[in-house]
Amino acid sequence: HDGEPQIFELVKHANDRTLSIAGFDKCCDCGLTHLYTYNVMRVERKKKTRWYLVKRAYRV
Repeated sequence: HDGEPQIFELVKHANDRTLSIAGFDKCCDCGLTHLYTYNVMRVERKKKTRWYLVKRAYRV
């Protein structure tokens, strides 16, 4: 899983224009320390905008 992206769709809240996601993180049980990076990706399809959180884990 070194650097492979996990992609999560974000929920846009109309009342305050924020984006959010909720979930649980599971360790891979490899016993190593990981660096997690996060990026936000915007995708426009058919005049609709969707937002995604891209998470990558790197072994340190």
